[in-house]
Amino acid sequence: MRRIRIAVIAAALLIVCAVVFIVVSKHSSGGDLLISFSEGDVTVTHTDGTAESAVENMTLRQGDIITANDGASCTLLFTVKGRDEDYIYIEPFSQVFVTDDLKQKDNELYLNRGAVIVDGVGAKRSSIIIRTDSASFATKNAVVRVAYDLGEGEPSLSHVATFSGYSDVQLYNSMGEKIDLYGNIGGKSEPMDTGAGGLVKSSDPPKFVYLNTEIKLDEFNAATLKDLLTISSMNELVFSSADIKSAFDAVKPEETETSVPETTETESETSVTTEVTTEETTEVTTEESTEDTSEDTETERETETEPVTTTAPPQTVMTTTTTVQTTTVHTTVQTTTTEGELIPVYIVIDDEILEQEVPYGGSADIPNDPVIEGKRFIGWDDSFDNITGERTISALFEDEISVTEPTSSSDEIIDWGTYVEVTVESSQYISTSAHTVTFIVDGQSYTVVVNDGEAAAVPIVPPPIDSNGQSFIAWDQNFQNVTSDMTVYAVYG
Repeated sequence: MRRIRIAVIAAALLIVCAVVFIVVSKHSSGGDLLISFSEGDVTVTHTDGTAESAVENMTLRQGDIITANDGASCTLLFTVKGRDEDYIYIEPFSQVFVTDDLKQKDNELYLNRGAVIVDGVGAKRSSIIIRTDSASFATKNAVVRVAYDLGEGEPSLSHVATFSGYSDVQLYNSMGEKIDLYGNIGGKSEPMDTGAGGLVKSSDPPKFVYLNTEIKLDEFNAATLKDLLTISSMNELVFSSADIKSAFDAVKPEETETSVPETTETESETSVTTEVTTEETTEVTTEESTEDTSEDTETERETETEPVTTTAPPQTVMTTTTTVQTTTVHTTVQTTTTEGELIPVYIVIDDEILEQEVPYGGSADIPNDPVIEGKRFIGWDDSFDNITGERTISALFEDEISVTEPTSSSDEIIDWGTYVEVTVESSQYISTSAHTVTFIVDGQSYTVVVNDGEAAAVPIVPPPIDSNGQSFIAWDQNFQNVTSDMTVYAVYG
C-alpha cells in the first residue's frame, strides 16, 4: 500500500512539473527590441512625451515612437533570451510605433508612414508582424518589405514585397476586426509567395488592388536596395547580390561635388596688379599642393591650376597669369557645409516664430513651456538635439476639455480592436489595488483596468490621421507604471 501511495505521489509531481513547464514555455517568449544602428536624424519619442536622439543599444519599450527623418535610417534588433531573431530596417521618412509589450509569440510594430524591411530568416521563438491601418504582414522565416503611403486626400496604400520565404497578409476593417478579401468578419489571411508583391487599399472594407504579382528591382529606391544588399550578404534572396548591386548603382544618389571652374579675370573677386622689370617667380598654393610659376623674359607664359573638386572644408584656389611686365592674381573661395557652421533653428509657438543659430551637431535652447489661453501645452514635435541641418520645431497644444467619468454600471473595455461590453457593478472588477486608465483618441474614449504598478495596455492603435486631418504624434503622458486613475490623450498636430 505504501508503494502504491509513493507511486501516486510521484506521478502527481510529474504532472505538476509538466504543467509548470508548459506554462513557463508558453510565456517565456518575451524579447527585447534595441537600436542596432542609427544614421542621421533619428528620434525616439517616449510615452511621457520626451524625445531623444536614437543611439546604438538603446532599449525600446511599448509606446515608443521611432522617427527616421530626411536622409536618416535606423536598424532595430529583436532578441529573445539573447538570440537574434529579427532585424528591422527603417528607411528615411518613416515612423514606427512599438505597440506590443514584446512578450508575445508574434509582436506587432505599427508602421505609421514610410517603409521598413524585416529580416526574419531564422526566427525561432518569436517574430515581428508589421501592421498598418488596414492590414498586417507576417515576417517569420522571411525577408519582407512593407511600405505605407498615407496618400494626399486619397485612401492610404499598403505595399508588401517578399524577397525570401513567405508572408501572410491579414486584412482588418475599421473596427479592427479580422476580415477576408471579401469583407467577411473572422476571415483568414492571404498567403504571399516568394518574390511576390501586393497592394492593399484602405477602403472600408480594405481591398487588394493586386496580390502575388512579380516584383522587380527597378521598382525600389536606393535606400531599399542598400538594405537588401546588406541582407543578401547574410541570407539567400530571390535576387542575387550582383543584381541588387547593379540596381543600386543605377539609382543611387550622385555624390555632391563642387567643381572649381577655370578662373578668368571677370570672375575674380580680388585682383592685384604690380609692375616688374626683372625676372620673377609667383607661387600659387592650394591646401593640398604647391606649384611654382615663373616667367620667361623673352615670351609671355600663362600658368593656371587644374579644376579642383572640393568635398571637404573651405579651401582657397588661386590662378595666376604672369607676363614680363605685370602679374595678376585672381582668388576664388569655395565653401561647403562644415562642422562649426551655425545652423538656423525655427521654433514655432502658436503664431510666434523664434529663431536660433546653433553650431553644427549642437543643441538648441529649449524655451520655457508656453502658456496659451484655452490650450494645454503637451510637448514639442521634434528634438532640440544633434542639429545638422535647418530644422523647424513646433509646440504642441490641445484644447482644454473636461472629461466626465462614466457613472453607469456598464463600462466599455476595449482590447486591441475587440469590443466587449461588460454589464457588472464596478466593484466586481475594480478593487483597491486596480486603477482605471481612460484613453481619449480623436474624441473617442476607451477604458482599461490596470493593477497597481503595472503598465496599461494600449487599447487601440490611434488612427494616423484624425478627423481634423492632423497626424498622430504621441501620447501625452507615461502609462508604464500606473498608481492611480488617469486619462491619457492621443496627441495630434
